[in-house]
Amino acid sequence: MNNFEYHQKRVEEVRELFSFLHDRVSLEGDRFLSIGCGTAPEFEFLSETFRDLVGIDQNIELVEFCKKNIHIPNAKYFHKIAGVYLEEIPDKSLNLVFVLDIDSNVFVTEIISQLKAKLKNDGILIITERRDNSRIYNRQFIAPFIKEIKERFGEFFEISLFRRESEMDQIVLVLKIVPKQ
Repeated sequence: MNNFEYHQKRVEEVRELFSFLHDRVSLEGDRFLSIGCGTAPEFEFLSETFRDLVGIDQNIELVEFCKKNIHIPNAKYFHKIAGVYLEEIPDKSLNLVFVLDIDSNVFVTEIISQLKAKLKNDGILIITERRDNSRIYNRQFIAPFIKEIKERFGEFFEISLFRRESEMDQIVLVLKIVPKQ
């Protein structure tokens, strides 16, 4: 499967996720960030509801694919490590962050820790776990950390966890910043 075919497959999978999220979270704002954006399929759904879309990925081939083929005027793509990019942007600058289909390259509690300062009040972080992580890696990457996430970040976020039957993801973790009084 080439990158074009993969992108089209991912758009359909992400459409299903957006349908699931539609009544659960706000999918609009000034600034959206996709960590590990891949071919950036979610940008097709967010380009009209966000002023700026930013995708970062460690895979330079996918970043170059996006730059050359995903023509969304308010989108930018960077070949960066998440932690480095997050250090470069101002605090309270993001409305919505996606980390889709996490795998062994993503450390859930580390990402949450870094993002809590970068999200605006009412900002939302959505992390999904691939359906086949248990088979591929013989483990899951969200479920084992739920207790730790609640203990470490419960005062900062409203935390919702959803399990769903899907070709793409099985677990959807939604963290919404709790505005300071």
